[in-house]
Amino acid sequence: ARLALRKRLGFIFQAHHLHPCLTARENLRMGLDVHGPCADADARCLDMLARLGLGDRGAALPAALSGGQRQRVAIGRALVGR
Repeated sequence: ARLALRKRLGFIFQAHHLHPCLTARENLRMGLDVHGPCADADARCLDMLARLGLGDRGAALPAALSGGQRQRVAIGRALVGR
């Protein structure tokens, strides 16, 4: 029951907990990977980045993003799994 609930929830921590070695797009992809294979994962990640105003920052590592941009990536990671 707990596992089923976790699969339906997205978490956004105050400390964004982005993986420093992954790009913004790859960090978003992690939000999908927890749910299993997704045929349109890349398209969904790119769409989410665009919705967050980060369409041109998908290849950037977290260290190259501002604090607000990192928070938006964390929000996107929670939302991309729907």
